[in-house]
Amino acid sequence: MVFPSKKMIKKNLKGRKINDIKRRGKYLIFIIEDGLNLIFHLRLSGRIIISKTHRLRYDRLIIKFSDTFLHFAEPRALGRAYLIREGERPEELGGFFRLGPEPLSKTFTIKYLKGILEKRTAKIKSLLLDQSLIAGLGNIYSDEALFLARVSPLRSGASLSDEEIRNLYQGIRQVIRLGVEYLGTSVSDYRRPDGRTGS
Repeated sequence: MVFPSKKMIKKNLKGRKINDIKRRGKYLIFIIEDGLNLIFHLRLSGRIIISKTHRLRYDRLIIKFSDTFLHFAEPRALGRAYLIREGERPEELGGFFRLGPEPLSKTFTIKYLKGILEKRTAKIKSLLLDQSLIAGLGNIYSDEALFLARVSPLRSGASLSDEEIRNLYQGIRQVIRLGVEYLGTSVSDYRRPDGRTGS
């Protein structure tokens, strides 16, 4: 999906510069001059690729720069691209505005983790994947964090002891740090913008 439309993205981006690129959870945010944000959610298999090539397989959106192209490629057509003005909160982008804290942020504490797990009968794996509780944890990293904490993904959130919560907290942060250090996990589809896999 492209919001509001490819035509509107082309009209509003033409001649403008990218001032910065940020990340929030699983969203990539391109800060465009004049108060515009181009936001990508790659989903399971989406990729942002920088290339000299005009067209690539599975292109959903192509942005042409003076001497190169940015490709938003998505074989499953699950990925999303949104162009919004700062301060806008379109319903189509609702999940972006309800993200929980980042695993490496100051607001993600052992106390916070304990608070979102106690009294929850849902399986711990499902809770870790809920982006409104913790932003950015996906299937692979939540599995790895649970493994490091020696906690079964089938257990309920409320069943964890204080020690297990502490171990899970440390496991989550360790796995995210390793993911950043080794430039991502390419068990399946993930590729870096230059096309190389994570290590």
